[in-house]
Amino acid sequence: MTSVGNVVPTESVDANNLVNPEGISPDALLEYCNMQLQGLNGQMDTMMNQQETQLHQQEAVQQVQTTLEQFGSNGPQNAQDMQTCVNAFQTAIQSLPPGDPIAAQLQSQCNTMESTYGFGSPKTLTPSQQDELKQAQSIVDQGIPDPVKDPAGNEQYQLAQSQVKSLTATQSGGTLTNPPANNAWQGTTDALGNLASDVKSNSEIQMLQLQDLVSQRQDVTEMTTQMMTTEDNTLLDQAKAIGA
Repeated sequence: MTSVGNVVPTESVDANNLVNPEGISPDALLEYCNMQLQGLNGQMDTMMNQQETQLHQQEAVQQVQTTLEQFGSNGPQNAQDMQTCVNAFQTAIQSLPPGDPIAAQLQSQCNTMESTYGFGSPKTLTPSQQDELKQAQSIVDQGIPDPVKDPAGNEQYQLAQSQVKSLTATQSGGTLTNPPANNAWQGTTDALGNLASDVKSNSEIQMLQLQDLVSQRQDVTEMTTQMMTTEDNTLLDQAKAIGA
C-alpha cells in the first residue's frame, strides 16, 4: 500500500476525568474548563486544515487518473499523447504545496512512466544535431537512389530518412521508444488508482478522528455546564443559609 502522510493521532480528553469542582473558585473552574476546550479546539482546527489538504490531494490525483484512463487499456501510442499524460502529472503536482507527500509520489510515478515507455519531451536541438538534420534532409531531398545501380546510395538515403524522422520528432513532439503494449498501461493506471484509494482512506480516517474530537468537545461543554450549575446552586444555598 502506498504511504500517505498527514495523519496525526488525537489526544483524547475524558470529560469524566475533569477535576472535582469542590473547593475550586468559580473563576478557577472556568479557567480550567476553558483550557480544556482550547486544547480540543486547537486539535480540531489542525484536523480541519488536514481535511482541506486531503481534499486538494484527492482532486489532484483524480485529475491525473482521468487523463490516463482516457487512453483506455492500450495507453498512448505516440509522444504527443504521452506528453498529455506528463502534463497532467505536472499540473497536479504544481497544484499542491511544496513538500506535499502526495506531490512527491505523483512525481515518482510520472518518472517511472516516462522511463518505462522511453518517453522524451520535445527538446531544442544542439548545434551539432541541427547540422546533422540539415545534412540528412539534404540527402532525403535528392530523392530515392536506384537500389540496383546505387545500393550504397540507397542505404545512405534510408539512414538519412531515419535521422530526419528521429531528430524532427525530438524537437517537435518528443519521442516514445517503447509504447505501452500487452496491457502494460493497466499497471500504470492501477498504480495511480492505488494512490487515489490511499488518499481517500486517509481522509476517511481523519474524518473519524475529527468526529471523535467534536464528540469530546460536546462532552466537555456539557460537563462544564453541569459543574457551573452545581457551583451556582451551592452558592445559592450558601446565600440562603446566611440569610436564614
